[in-house]
Amino acid sequence: MRKALEAGVLAAAFLLAPQVGWAQSKPLVYSSQTANSATGFAYLDTAQDAYLRQLRRENSLQHLTAHAPLARDKALLVGQWVHRLWKHSGRNEPSAPNVLTIISEAKASKNFRCVEYAKVTTDALLAWALKPACWR
Repeated sequence: MRKALEAGVLAAAFLLAPQVGWAQSKPLVYSSQTANSATGFAYLDTAQDAYLRQLRRENSLQHLTAHAPLARDKALLVGQWVHRLWKHSGRNEPSAPNVLTIISEAKASKNFRCVEYAKVTTDALLAWALKPACWR
Protein backbone atom coordinates (compact mmCIF):
# COMPACT_ATOMS: atom_id res chain seq x y z
CA MET A 1 0.00 0.00 0.00
CA ARG A 2 2.92 2.34 0.70
CA LYS A 3 4.18 2.03 -2.88
CA ALA A 4 0.66 2.73 -4.12
CA LEU A 5 0.51 5.81 -1.88
CA GLU A 6 3.85 7.08 -3.16
CA ALA A 7 2.87 6.38 -6.76
CA GLY A 8 -0.46 8.16 -6.31
CA VAL A 9 1.14 11.24 -4.81
CA LEU A 10 3.74 11.35 -7.58
CA ALA A 11 1.10 10.85 -10.26
CA ALA A 12 -1.03 13.65 -8.80
CA ALA A 13 1.99 15.95 -8.68
CA PHE A 14 2.78 15.28 -12.34
CA LEU A 15 -0.85 15.76 -13.36
CA LEU A 16 -1.14 19.01 -11.43
CA ALA A 17 2.32 20.41 -12.27
CA PRO A 18 1.24 22.31 -15.42
CA GLN A 19 -1.61 23.92 -13.48
CA VAL A 20 0.68 25.43 -10.87
CA GLY A 21 3.61 26.37 -13.09
CA TRP A 22 6.03 23.59 -12.20
CA ALA A 23 6.31 22.34 -15.75
CA GLN A 24 9.66 22.84 -17.43
CA SER A 25 9.87 24.98 -20.54
CA LYS A 26 12.16 22.56 -22.41
CA PRO A 27 10.65 19.43 -23.98
CA LEU A 28 11.68 16.10 -22.50
CA VAL A 29 13.89 13.83 -24.57
CA TYR A 30 13.24 10.09 -24.32
CA SER A 31 15.43 7.15 -25.23
CA SER A 32 14.07 3.85 -26.48
CA GLN A 33 17.00 1.96 -24.97
CA THR A 34 16.84 0.52 -21.47
CA ALA A 35 19.98 0.58 -19.38
CA ASN A 36 18.86 -2.51 -17.49
CA SER A 37 16.21 -4.75 -19.04
CA ALA A 38 15.30 -6.18 -15.61
CA THR A 39 13.87 -2.83 -14.50
CA GLY A 40 10.64 -1.23 -15.58
CA PHE A 41 7.24 -0.12 -14.43
CA ALA A 42 4.47 -2.27 -12.99
CA TYR A 43 0.92 -0.94 -13.20
CA LEU A 44 -1.42 -1.65 -10.32
CA ASP A 45 -4.81 -3.20 -11.08
CA THR A 46 -6.96 -0.71 -9.22
CA ALA A 47 -10.24 -1.65 -10.93
CA GLN A 48 -10.48 -5.06 -9.22
CA ASP A 49 -9.52 -3.95 -5.71
CA ALA A 50 -12.51 -4.42 -3.36
CA TYR A 51 -11.41 -1.63 -1.00
CA LEU A 52 -11.07 0.87 -3.85
CA ARG A 53 -14.42 -0.21 -5.34
CA GLN A 54 -16.06 0.42 -1.96
CA LEU A 55 -14.40 3.84 -1.71
CA ARG A 56 -15.53 4.72 -5.24
CA ARG A 57 -19.10 3.50 -4.67
CA GLU A 58 -19.67 5.02 -1.21
CA ASN A 59 -18.37 8.44 -2.26
CA SER A 60 -19.69 8.65 -5.85
CA LEU A 61 -16.22 9.33 -7.27
CA GLN A 62 -17.26 8.37 -10.81
CA HIS A 63 -20.11 10.89 -10.67
CA LEU A 64 -17.78 13.55 -9.26
CA THR A 65 -15.42 13.30 -12.23
CA ALA A 66 -17.89 12.33 -14.97
CA HIS A 67 -17.90 15.69 -16.77
CA ALA A 68 -14.19 16.50 -16.56
CA PRO A 69 -12.63 16.20 -20.03
CA LEU A 70 -9.01 15.48 -19.07
CA ALA A 71 -7.32 13.30 -16.45
CA ARG A 72 -5.71 16.45 -15.03
CA ASP A 73 -9.15 18.03 -14.56
CA LYS A 74 -10.44 14.90 -12.85
CA ALA A 75 -7.43 14.87 -10.50
CA LEU A 76 -8.09 18.52 -9.63
CA LEU A 77 -11.75 17.75 -8.88
CA VAL A 78 -10.75 14.87 -6.60
CA GLY A 79 -8.27 17.15 -4.81
CA GLN A 80 -10.93 19.84 -4.34
CA TRP A 81 -13.42 17.26 -3.05
CA VAL A 82 -10.92 16.02 -0.45
CA HIS A 83 -10.03 19.59 0.54
CA ARG A 84 -13.70 20.29 1.38
CA LEU A 85 -14.20 17.16 3.52
CA TRP A 86 -12.80 18.69 6.73
CA LYS A 87 -10.83 21.58 8.19
CA HIS A 88 -7.17 21.06 9.02
CA SER A 89 -6.25 20.29 12.62
CA GLY A 90 -2.68 19.37 13.46
CA ARG A 91 -3.67 17.45 16.58
CA ASN A 92 -6.49 15.12 15.55
CA GLU A 93 -5.96 11.59 14.28
CA PRO A 94 -8.62 9.22 12.96
CA SER A 95 -9.67 6.25 15.08
CA ALA A 96 -8.28 3.94 12.36
CA PRO A 97 -5.67 4.86 9.74
CA ASN A 98 -7.74 3.92 6.69
CA VAL A 99 -9.42 6.24 4.23
CA LEU A 100 -12.95 4.90 4.71
CA THR A 101 -12.72 5.66 8.45
CA ILE A 102 -11.22 9.10 7.79
CA ILE A 103 -14.03 10.04 5.41
CA SER A 104 -16.70 8.67 7.75
CA GLU A 105 -15.34 10.62 10.71
CA ALA A 106 -14.89 13.76 8.58
CA LYS A 107 -18.56 13.57 7.60
CA ALA A 108 -19.28 13.49 11.35
CA SER A 109 -17.49 16.88 11.66
CA LYS A 110 -14.12 15.59 12.85
CA ASN A 111 -10.99 17.41 11.59
CA PHE A 112 -7.61 15.89 10.76
CA ARG A 113 -3.94 16.52 9.99
CA CYS A 114 -2.26 17.16 6.61
CA VAL A 115 -1.25 13.53 6.23
CA GLU A 116 -4.90 12.46 6.15
CA TYR A 117 -5.48 14.80 3.18
CA ALA A 118 -2.66 12.98 1.38
CA LYS A 119 -4.02 9.53 2.26
CA VAL A 120 -7.56 10.32 1.13
CA THR A 121 -6.40 12.08 -2.06
CA THR A 122 -4.13 9.19 -3.03
CA ASP A 123 -6.72 6.48 -2.45
CA ALA A 124 -9.45 8.54 -4.13
CA LEU A 125 -7.24 8.93 -7.22
CA LEU A 126 -6.56 5.19 -7.17
CA ALA A 127 -10.28 4.46 -6.75
CA TRP A 128 -11.09 6.77 -9.63
CA ALA A 129 -8.73 4.53 -11.66
CA LEU A 130 -5.72 6.74 -12.12
CA LYS A 131 -3.14 4.21 -13.29
CA PRO A 132 -0.10 4.67 -11.04
CA ALA A 133 3.15 3.07 -12.08
CA CYS A 134 5.47 1.53 -9.50
CA TRP A 135 9.17 1.15 -10.23
CA ARG A 136 10.25 -2.47 -9.97
